Amino acid sequence: MKKIAIFGSTGSIGTQSLHVMEKFPTNFNIVFLAAMKNEKLLKEQSQKFNSEMFLGELNDGVTESVVRNADIIINAIPGFAGLFVSLSAIR
Repeated sequence: MKKIAIFGSTGSIGTQSLHVMEKFPTNFNIVFLAAMKNEKLLKEQSQKFNSEMFLGELNDGVTESVVRNADIIINAIPGFAGLFVSLSAIR
């Protein structure tokens, strides 16, 4: 079972990713979800998938910890803000 972290889970790409993964519950374990502002949806997703969550602007500590503990990172954060997550995942 792969451990998945989704940055930008409340947007279009994030919600579609979750939709696909819930069809394969024995293959994926959603361990972390992050969003910038949609607190209500983020809480619903976190409860549904029993995952940790983070709301707001990401920082080095949160991002580094998550990317070390996940097998797969889905970066669905648009624009320059998403670059930070991608660079952390690459390191």
